[in-house]
Amino acid sequence: TCNRLTFHGREDLRRHFITAAAIQAISNRGVSVSAGEFKELLDSIGSGRHSGFDFTDIVANNSGIRLSNRMMATSADQWPKLLELIQTDADLVTSLDGIPERMPREEFERQYGDVDSDEYAEMIERIEARIGRLPLHAL
Repeated sequence: TCNRLTFHGREDLRRHFITAAAIQAISNRGVSVSAGEFKELLDSIGSGRHSGFDFTDIVANNSGIRLSNRMMATSADQWPKLLELIQTDADLVTSLDGIPERMPREEFERQYGDVDSDEYAEMIERIEARIGRLPLHAL
């Protein structure tokens, strides 16, 4: 059941995952990724407890996008088989270990420049590789 999926105990990750999956289902990857990046860039200039660019949110976004793609590319009669592969968070959202969280704008710019930089692309590739190793996507 869905009760076993806690998204690492973070409600915000659940929201990122579901929103990105829904946007992906009705549009395309470019729109889904851009919406997630825009939200994080907006967070990076904000203040407060949840401010800062958070790559763990990007993990949830991209995981939602990948699940949406997997489901949309699979015939509905095969969905139960795919859903059986999802038993815990670890089957849906990769480990967040070593993924940068809540970086203020200055820190993000110092480490990554912007979302068009090679450094940023490398982090996204690292995230995508982790997602790709999940059983659901490694089929």
